[in-house]
Amino acid sequence: MDPFQGNYQNLAMKNLKALGLDQFVDFRADYSHNVLPQLYKEKRSFDFIFIDGDHKFDGEFVDFYYSDLLLNNKGYILLHDTWMRTTRLVMSFINSNRPDYRYIKTPLRNFALYQKIGEDKRNGMHFREFFTTKSLMKHHGITWLTTGKQNLLKKMAFKIKDMIK
Repeated sequence: MDPFQGNYQNLAMKNLKALGLDQFVDFRADYSHNVLPQLYKEKRSFDFIFIDGDHKFDGEFVDFYYSDLLLNNKGYILLHDTWMRTTRLVMSFINSNRPDYRYIKTPLRNFALYQKIGEDKRNGMHFREFFTTKSLMKHHGITWLTTGKQNLLKKMAFKIKDMIK
């Protein structure tokens, strides 16, 4: 689902077709907050869901919420743009509040992979705080590095980051 695929000459679908994978895709040119509840009503289920859409926290959280309802047990959710604070908060929510998911380390930069490993057995009052000072500091650091004028300190920080990779 992507309401903007036309803006990119439908490149994603063309690439999937070139790879022979288009038969596995049910593409819908609409927003995920409209399509995901519709898929749930249609009683659809999936083994793999890729979340890379609305990057506001509420949009990404709604995507995770419905993706969880649509995901088969032992299925996978892949989150993109893990450098963004909103994605980090969704990850923190899953890590803190969803024992039925396990994080799987991947060699892919900027992605987070989770596997659904059971049923959600939390009671209606369950909640664990998922805001962390560490994630806030990372967010401010990334924002500082990627906005404003370049300076020597920023150049050095990027060189160190590249050396660590």
